[in-house]
Amino acid sequence: MTNVNLGTALIERNEVDRAIEVFGSVIDTAVLGDETYEHALAYKNLGLSLMLQGNIAEGAKHYAWHWQTREFTPRELPLPQWTGEPLSDERVLITWEQGFGD
Repeated sequence: MTNVNLGTALIERNEVDRAIEVFGSVIDTAVLGDETYEHALAYKNLGLSLMLQGNIAEGAKHYAWHWQTREFTPRELPLPQWTGEPLSDERVLITWEQGFGD
């Protein structure tokens, strides 16, 4: 967890490039299928860092790991979640994920 905290501190110091390196090193230690909570945080924070640099598409892919962190609680809705498949005559409900700032 120490390296994730270091990366987070680097973001707060506006040293985003260094933070990306730190989060990348945490991710590199993951074994496929054996990722830990620390890896989920590193992926999420890497995503935030990339988005801070303007790399929204790549950052969003990594930020999706926030679903695997303890801090995130998905909203319970009585509807299936859209997973990106093509839509034809369907409706999509868009709602906030984490609060009214989304």
